[in-house]
Amino acid sequence: MLDPVNPFDPAGLNLPPDLAKRGASATTRKRKVVRRNRARFVKGPIPFEAMRSAHRAHRAGLPILLCLKIALDSGDRRCVKDGFVKVTADLCDGLGISARTRQRAILALEAAGLVRVKREGHAAALVRPVADLFQIRG
Repeated sequence: MLDPVNPFDPAGLNLPPDLAKRGASATTRKRKVVRRNRARFVKGPIPFEAMRSAHRAHRAGLPILLCLKIALDSGDRRCVKDGFVKVTADLCDGLGISARTRQRAILALEAAGLVRVKREGHAAALVRPVADLFQIRG
């Protein structure tokens, strides 16, 4: 028979019944539901030279470039087709960019050689950054 005074006795490790019941009820509580933040964010790193060139091309050039990066990284099929992004109002929503400013910024980025643009009638322009724009140069 095991000694009740011995601290290394395995029988002494059992919890009293009242403590065991409290522990069991604690595990049956519902866990709080944690909601994920579905906010858009930019995956980095983004070369400083690309950001500076976009800002110099037009005052809204950098926000448009960041919208392109967000859309390309998210892989949303509604706005990404063969590497081209359809730059729509909802993509630039929250940045305070009007349709005319968005159009001028895309033209300025194209003239600066930072993006390629495909236009199909009066629909929103399809824009793709140049191949090495987001590549880090060592």
